Amino acid sequence: MLLVALAQASGLRPVAAQDAILLRLNPAAGQVIRMRADMDAWLRTPLFAGADTTQPTAQVTSFITRIITSPDAQQIELTDHTDSSTFDFPAMRGMMPAAGSGDLLRGMRTMSRLDPRARSVATMVVEAPNLPTGMPALIRGVQGLTVAIARLTTVSLPEQPVRPGDTWTDSLTFDLANVPGLTGVGVVGAGTGQATMRFERIEHRFGARIAVITAVATANAGAGDAAQAATLNISATSTVDLDLDAGRFVRSETLLAGPLVTRLGVIPVRVRATLRTL
Repeated sequence: MLLVALAQASGLRPVAAQDAILLRLNPAAGQVIRMRADMDAWLRTPLFAGADTTQPTAQVTSFITRIITSPDAQQIELTDHTDSSTFDFPAMRGMMPAAGSGDLLRGMRTMSRLDPRARSVATMVVEAPNLPTGMPALIRGVQGLTVAIARLTTVSLPEQPVRPGDTWTDSLTFDLANVPGLTGVGVVGAGTGQATMRFERIEHRFGARIAVITAVATANAGAGDAAQAATLNISATSTVDLDLDAGRFVRSETLLAGPLVTRLGVIPVRVRATLRTL
C-alpha cells in the first residue's frame, strides 16, 4: 500500500489490465522537441595501457533540437540539430590531463526517415560543420559510434495489437558505410542482426500514457573503413518509452557490448547510451 501511494504521489501509476492496443508512431508534424543524448564508451586496448579502466574511455553529451515532418501517413521524417555537445575522455586524464575535444558536434544536422512501426530507418548526416577532416582516429571513431548506436538501438513496433507480456521479433539491417557525413569514420559500416522486443506495461506519467518496451538484440557489423578490416559483434539490451498519446518515443536506455575484432587484436567494447526528451 505504501509503494502504491508513493507511486501515485510521484505521478507514476501502472495501468490495470487492458485490451490489446496498436503501438504506432504518429507524432504531430511541425512539432519541435528538445532532447538530451548521453553516451559512455569503454574500450580496452593496448593503446590505452595506462588508462584508468574504471572510467569511461569516452563520454559524449549532446543537446538536440528535433523537428518532425511527415510527408505522408506512411513516412515520418526527423531532423535533429545538435545545439551543443561535449566530448570527454575520463580514462585518459592520468595520461593526458587536458584530454578533451570541445564542442565538435555543434551544428551537426541529421535527417532520419522511418515508418509508423519505426522500421525502414534511413539516416543521413546533412552537415557537420565543426568536425575537421584531420581529427584523431579515436575522436572520429567515437563520433561514428554515436550515430551508429542511434541506428542500432531503434526498437521496431509490432504489426498487430499487443498486450503487456507479448513479444515480437524483427531483423536489423543497417548500412552506414556510404552515409554522407560518416565516410571514413572507420568504426561501424554495415551489418545485420536480430531483435526480440517485449511490451512490458503501460504507465501513467503526469497525464501521459507511456508504453514501456524492452528489447534484446544481437548484430554483426563491419567497419566503416574497409582498410580497418574490423568487425563488431554486438549484444544489446534496451528499454524504450513510447508516449501513446503523442505518438513518439520519449526515452531510451541501451547497454551494448561486444568485441571489436581488428588486425591488431580484439578490443572489448562496452557502451551505455541514453536519449530523453527535456
